[in-house]
Amino acid sequence: MERPYYETKEDLVKESQSVIYIENYSGQKLFKLPIKYGADCIGIDKYDKPKALWEIKNRNVSRTTYKTYMISLAKFTIAMQYADIMNIPFMLYVEWTNPLERGILQCTNNLLKYIHLQKKNYREDIGDIEPCVYIPIELFNLI
Repeated sequence: MERPYYETKEDLVKESQSVIYIENYSGQKLFKLPIKYGADCIGIDKYDKPKALWEIKNRNVSRTTYKTYMISLAKFTIAMQYADIMNIPFMLYVEWTNPLERGILQCTNNLLKYIHLQKKNYREDIGDIEPCVYIPIELFNLI
């Protein structure tokens, strides 16, 4: 059974603004990926060589609201596998509000020690009950 798609048009607008920031920060050109890759974008260099997979998130809370950032284990694993195959990093970029803060983290298998079961089901979607990686906020580098 196919899962519902929760990304809104507003989410995509915010993501496109984040892409511009990441491109300026990293020197990479980002391209949107199909959902099957587990990451939002792939970054390439001026020679069209892959440099990184990027997962981009815009939170509507301050960075200090929660002690961890949650990403589904399935998304994390798929993106890590593709990144490993291409010998590039899987990067997680998060923007928080109040004031606008940006964090970046290179994901590694060391983060797998933070796996817990996500049991809350706010959207009444049984697929929301799944193993997730709860990444401590302090692991993010503010940029």
